[in-house]
Amino acid sequence: MKKVIGVILALIILFLVGVKFINSPHSMTTQQILQKFDWHLQSKSDKKALGSVRFSKNIITITKGDKSTKNVYSVDDNDNVKINSGNYAGTYSIDMYSTDYSLSPKDNSKEKLELIRN
Repeated sequence: MKKVIGVILALIILFLVGVKFINSPHSMTTQQILQKFDWHLQSKSDKKALGSVRFSKNIITITKGDKSTKNVYSVDDNDNVKINSGNYAGTYSIDMYSTDYSLSPKDNSKEKLELIRN
């Protein structure tokens, strides 16, 4: 009887570890990671805070002070994020650095940005 209980407990522990592993960020897509966490947006060059950011399925909400803007965005298979309108409109390549992201614009006249995870 004790062996059966031990086997059942071992299976439960393996199941819980498996669920934890599946839900970890390294197994998620870039878009899923963006949606899962809240972010701070800042300029890469001077580290100036540009607001806080929240991603939903296809809307990026940028809030600074009392002002909030919502823009449509998408992430392609090559980890490029495209923001369709607003101050940060354009296509950016996404590079992950530990838990944060660097957004490098495809248009060199645009500013490089960083997403810092809360």
